[in-house]
Amino acid sequence: MKLAVFIFFISTQVFASFEGTLQFDLPINYKRFFCDKTAIPGDYLVKVKHASRSLKLKFKDVEGTRHSIKIKLPRHALPDHGGSITLTPGQTGQEFGIRANLSSKQIRREERTIRESCSIRVRVRRCQTDENGRRRCRDTYENRPGRQYVRYLVTTFQKDLDINLIDQEYEVFGKTETRDITSRSDVLYRSNCQRAP
Repeated sequence: MKLAVFIFFISTQVFASFEGTLQFDLPINYKRFFCDKTAIPGDYLVKVKHASRSLKLKFKDVEGTRHSIKIKLPRHALPDHGGSITLTPGQTGQEFGIRANLSSKQIRREERTIRESCSIRVRVRRCQTDENGRRRCRDTYENRPGRQYVRYLVTTFQKDLDINLIDQEYEVFGKTETRDITSRSDVLYRSNCQRAP
């Protein structure tokens, strides 16, 4: 058996995307590209983009207005494996603060086997008759379609990101509950490529 040192990531760890719900009771006044914007209270579906220095809340309100609210973070304030942070209004680059918690856990591991297409190089003898009637042959190598078995381990991870929005008096006026699920595949074994029938 041979082991392959091959790891495939479905998503990166530097930039994660969470989806879930956003609920807030007071209007959110925020800045975007030097403009003052307001999001009206309600319950919404939200996407949260988590980068090393920011969180970005993206949602559409009941009036159909799309909002993209950027919240500044200290670099790596919420590490990939999880953690908590509290930022006051102003530290976020907005008029509100946040209390955020990121938790991460492995939820399952599965071993799978599949058949993959591959290419096998075969020797082919090519013959032709020359102008004198003599048969001349030569060997060449050509690629032919093949199949191989691959056994790999799929590990699935779940991350939950919860954010409380806090006003100037440090009272909570809104919250998000979001989740991101990613998978990683590690190849355990790859058979030799066999010529397809």
